[in-house]
Amino acid sequence: MAGPVRQLNRAEMQTALEEIQSRVGGVEGEVTQLQSRVGGAEGEVTELQKGRLLHATWFYVLAGILAAANFAVWGLIGYLVRNLDSFPSAKAWMRPFAPIFGGMCGLALLVFLLVWGLFWKRTPVNPPAGVRRRGRSLRARDRLLEKSLPTLRWLATHLAPGFAIIAVEALAIATILPYLYKDALVKYRDLEWGIAGEIKDSALAPGFALFGNYNDAVSANFSLDYAECTFPSYNADKSTICPGNFDDSWKVWPSSPYGNVTYYTYLNTNQATFSPAPTSTEPLGQQLLLKTNVYWDSVRIGNNMSYNTSSPQNPSLYSIVFDPSMTRDDLEQAMGCGFIGWTEQPALGSNTYTIDEIISTVDNLGLLTSQITDPACKALAVRLYTQDDGYRTYRYHVTSSGTSFGRVCDMNGTANVAAPCTTQILIRVGSFFQTTLTSAHGIEWQQILIDIGGILGAVSFVGWFLTIFQ
Repeated sequence: MAGPVRQLNRAEMQTALEEIQSRVGGVEGEVTQLQSRVGGAEGEVTELQKGRLLHATWFYVLAGILAAANFAVWGLIGYLVRNLDSFPSAKAWMRPFAPIFGGMCGLALLVFLLVWGLFWKRTPVNPPAGVRRRGRSLRARDRLLEKSLPTLRWLATHLAPGFAIIAVEALAIATILPYLYKDALVKYRDLEWGIAGEIKDSALAPGFALFGNYNDAVSANFSLDYAECTFPSYNADKSTICPGNFDDSWKVWPSSPYGNVTYYTYLNTNQATFSPAPTSTEPLGQQLLLKTNVYWDSVRIGNNMSYNTSSPQNPSLYSIVFDPSMTRDDLEQAMGCGFIGWTEQPALGSNTYTIDEIISTVDNLGLLTSQITDPACKALAVRLYTQDDGYRTYRYHVTSSGTSFGRVCDMNGTANVAAPCTTQILIRVGSFFQTTLTSAHGIEWQQILIDIGGILGAVSFVGWFLTIFQ
């Protein structure tokens, strides 16, 4: 049995309460001291963590090498893509690869050395011995924690981030180079035509050549005693139009591709233009009117084996509508090279050439001219097709009306004619619609750079995806 319980008096109770409060105060002091130590340890851990590398040293060396290689590759690709036209083939761009790649790598290394040189005098702070011991214990604890993690979590938090960095650097090189060589450069060299159409406010009057005196029985001959032109209407001053705007001289050309011929050229030397708006003085619209005198021989046509027929055979002249930027020498050379040829038209009466469409061809990339082997012909073609406005050709139709007075200029087997006949040619623009053909690359260099940026974005997304689970 327990002994009797003694009651404490007031003084004893006060003494016991003070003793309990004293002990509680001591415990609180110890707790505060422990909290202070924990806070200090946490600060030391934070400092240690700030100085720790997230990955092994070899990882940073490899990542740095790949980053420098990427920097070099991207710089090289930018240079090559911007200057693709200077390389004759898809393989030719590989020749400067090594020196330029080496130069870009050297530049990346130089940047690294400059940065390192700026900070090499930085003196690291040595932590106290206690901090070093705690650092070693923390690293040991981290290794134990890593070993205790499940495999999937360990892969996501430790292996994947480092692998993502290496993968982004390596995949960027491994994907861009094959795309550039096997796809982009092949498409770039695959030239094609770009087509555009627009309605112009005006149109340059074309050059026009009229050929006669041809070694063919049906060919009419020029009397060479008369030629005139009017523009842009019938009532224009005939004394100033031809000398001022159109060169209407004639020339004998013995060495033409067709043999000995005589021809008139009407060259638009003053860049005269057709306007679409009719006026009171030009109710039918503007026109270029050309006239010259001819004669012919019906007996020669009838006796010729090619035209041995009892039906009447009217004489012909031959014409070419050509780019107004061409000179007479250009015209002769173009005919000799086979770029243009003439077409027949009736020699007697009036012929109206109505231009339905102007086609301008700009070939700065040599899609057409690269096929020409003759050096002189190629030089002419390059000059014509690389003009700012391109080389103009014309789609037109011809309507003709004859004359009942053709017999007055028929030699009829003799050496004389009663009078020459006048050949009239009207040139009008029926449509101011112009089609422009421009040689273009299958893919432009800007699009190549955009595609490369898309590849880099896709590779970076893969690298980011590998790190989202940590």
